[in-house]
Amino acid sequence: MRRIIHITATVAALIAAQHSYAQLTDVKQLGGGYAHLLSVVAQPEISVSGVDIDSGEDYVTDNDLNALHIPYYQEFDIAGKDTRWYLQASAGYAVYSLEGEVALFPDLPSEIESEWTSYNGLLEAGLVFPFSNGFSLSGGASVGWARLENETSFSEPLYEEVILPIANGKLFNWETDAALYRAHGALRYDENHGPYRVKGVAHLTYSYIDSFSESDEFAGFADDSGAAIFLLDVSRNIHHLESGRPVYLIGHLGSTHFLGENRDELGFNHYFEAGMSLGIDRYAAGVLVLVGEDANGLSLVFNYNY
Repeated sequence: MRRIIHITATVAALIAAQHSYAQLTDVKQLGGGYAHLLSVVAQPEISVSGVDIDSGEDYVTDNDLNALHIPYYQEFDIAGKDTRWYLQASAGYAVYSLEGEVALFPDLPSEIESEWTSYNGLLEAGLVFPFSNGFSLSGGASVGWARLENETSFSEPLYEEVILPIANGKLFNWETDAALYRAHGALRYDENHGPYRVKGVAHLTYSYIDSFSESDEFAGFADDSGAAIFLLDVSRNIHHLESGRPVYLIGHLGSTHFLGENRDELGFNHYFEAGMSLGIDRYAAGVLVLVGEDANGLSLVFNYNY
């Protein structure tokens, strides 16, 4: 996504050379970034509530991703069988922002601020196959919807006068809907060890994102993205309320690794997480610390039916 600043400079070069916007083939490559962004913020297994991104580029002055989703997960028995089926859903909101500096004219640099806002929802169903001592395999498929909007501005009016007439609606200041399709497999472990409950999951996901109902002049995009997510939770009851409902603490460890050609589009491709939650009965909420080579931050975590 940060390549948008490089493309801004290219737009100016096209204007100077009197070439058409259609020759700006790099714009099509941004579609992979848009698809990857929607894949990341829509998946309930990925926690990125507040991430500061270090792109390593001098021209980028601020880059961050803020996302929040409310997840739901419930398993259901199948009569007469060990196999269970599950239903998972998530609703989310995210903002990916980028600030940088471009210098298209001598002695007149300008700040550029670009922000992508997403609203998204995902619904998934699948099967869980227990096989040994707390271990199970699960597989499912998801469908979802997302809304993605871009707003971009320049601090210098001259830049807006020169750049926006050719790029507005195509590269900057557009909106689109998108369909999300996801395949999801997981190896799960859930077992009690004395007073502790240990839950571990290794997720592998593949998402395909296809835009539709694009605003005028926006070309749209269709691309894929993947992720490998490893999560470990260890919980222990610490109290019981008068109603009999348990109060418990959960310790969290995990790591997320983006896969595929678009894995670097957000400025980071992996991170590690650690944190703690407080739970009452089936509900738990807490905070994670995210640490990575190019990204650091905090994330809120919500569990339903823990």
